[in-house]
Amino acid sequence: MPIQNIPEIFITKNKSLPDLFVYDYRMTVATVKNKANLGVNMFSFLQTGQKHVHFAVVSVAVNEKQSILIKCGNCLFTKLLNNKQVYYCKLFFSQKVLEFFLQKHAISFELIIKPAKKDTPFL
Repeated sequence: MPIQNIPEIFITKNKSLPDLFVYDYRMTVATVKNKANLGVNMFSFLQTGQKHVHFAVVSVAVNEKQSILIKCGNCLFTKLLNNKQVYYCKLFFSQKVLEFFLQKHAISFELIIKPAKKDTPFL
């Protein structure tokens, strides 16, 4: 099974990877454990269907009432269809954009820092 380089597979005009990129994605075929390499962080808003994301030691399931924030790296995606089509809105952003956002809006929210038991690749 080939590895999908995401979001590079969605970029058609420009070869360089932008710091911020939005893609409205429609799929018509269910997939099971597709290999993916995320070149940047991804926020996925699932509109219908279900998605399972598998990492090295943990997996998470997401339905249409949820969204998922995934940091860059390798993972497996399973996408299950409820109807004939599933719609996703994907927001891709670099670490630079994430750090800028957190610094700019630090006053708007209180950031509670707790020591993590393990490095989790999703929120």
